[in-house]
Amino acid sequence: IRPSKPRVLWNIGQQAALGRNEEVAHRVRRKLNSARVQANLSWEDLFRLSDEDNSGSMDWRECKKMVRQHLHVPNNAVDDHELRILFQEMDDDRSGAVDPKELVSFLQHGRTFPGEDESRRERNVARVRRNLFMAFARVGGGSDGEARRLFEAVDLDGSGRVSHFELSSFVRDELRLNRWHVGNSDLEAFYRHLETQGDGIDVADFMDFVKSSRRQRSGPESFYTPPGPEAALAAKRLRTRRTYRQELEESLARSDSLPAPRLAGPAFTSVGRGSQPRTRLFLSSTAL
Repeated sequence: IRPSKPRVLWNIGQQAALGRNEEVAHRVRRKLNSARVQANLSWEDLFRLSDEDNSGSMDWRECKKMVRQHLHVPNNAVDDHELRILFQEMDDDRSGAVDPKELVSFLQHGRTFPGEDESRRERNVARVRRNLFMAFARVGGGSDGEARRLFEAVDLDGSGRVSHFELSSFVRDELRLNRWHVGNSDLEAFYRHLETQGDGIDVADFMDFVKSSRRQRSGPESFYTPPGPEAALAAKRLRTRRTYRQELEESLARSDSLPAPRLAGPAFTSVGRGSQPRTRLFLSSTAL
């Protein structure tokens, strides 16, 4: 039986090479993100500028053009070999081309593992739901009439269904939520989550969401729902609970075996300027 040492060494070498490729891709990704910020362009804009044949995908030549011409990254900062490694890391399906989803996902978040995309999508949807809950709570929607009026305001063409453009316009223009509150990709993911039939959000789904924003809202000032009678009574009891000093005074006053001593009053610095000092030195000097 031949020893398997060469195969083990080959596996170790392959893992080391993969680790180096991931490190190179991570370093190049950071440089490209810095160049994109300086160019003041989004990855979607860069993809459209580089997709010369309008095929909806970017090959190696177009990717290189994006980096050199539109991002103005010189060869001494990122050489062709490092850029090729990045391109191969972005090409998940090994098709020789990168679609917009692969490009944006890798350059924004790096390599993802199985289940990580779904977990990130769920977190983004939950964050968008929370922000929209608070925004819809400000503009109303607690009753069926208010929710229907909101739906009519969002449904610009009166088709009875809300498109992605209509929802995005309402969120940006009416609710005043910018990209820091709700990102474009997060808003699209939320729209896909709320859209059940694939042809827009119908009035029933929209009204359920808006009315649930009244039931589930939480936050400062008007975002809080008024407490019920039991919660209000418990809060009142908590506010009127006696302090330890008050309980001690009452217990000493009820004691039969011990004389009720007079507890020391507050310090002179905390009673205000209108009160006379009560120290022993002051009392002895006034008695003379």
